[in-house]
Amino acid sequence: MKMHNSKNELNNLTEEERFDLLSAYIDNEVTSVERQQVQYLLDRDPEFKKLYSQLNALSSGIQNVPIPVSQTSHRELSQQVFQKIDRQSHLKRISILTGGAIASMFVGAGFSFLTGFNSAKLEMATTQSIKGSEPLMIAINEPLVRIPQNPGISEQ
Repeated sequence: MKMHNSKNELNNLTEEERFDLLSAYIDNEVTSVERQQVQYLLDRDPEFKKLYSQLNALSSGIQNVPIPVSQTSHRELSQQVFQKIDRQSHLKRISILTGGAIASMFVGAGFSFLTGFNSAKLEMATTQSIKGSEPLMIAINEPLVRIPQNPGISEQ
């Protein structure tokens, strides 16, 4: 802080210099010489005294502002933060999987379109398409081949 030796220099301080000197005085950051200079200005300059009252009230008001107490503990808060991160990660995984499924569906549809795959073109196996084979016979009451019994079980 700039030292002012004469009383005339104290009266010619700029607004910023007066404010800085007064602020340092309120914060108890002045030398003994600066303290005397502030006392001199307070005794003789009503505007300086008014500024002192305003700054002092502001400083006291700031120191008396209550600090809000959190309703949740730091453990609960950190747990809530991590739960939210987990939810976001879960939603991200779901959206990636859903997007992958949709993309694979479009790739499959595109592939079938490009290769000309069409369900109407599928040929079903018919008896006419198999040449030289016997017709299919189904035995309902009598088996065509005798089924052997287990040696321990007798026939009735």
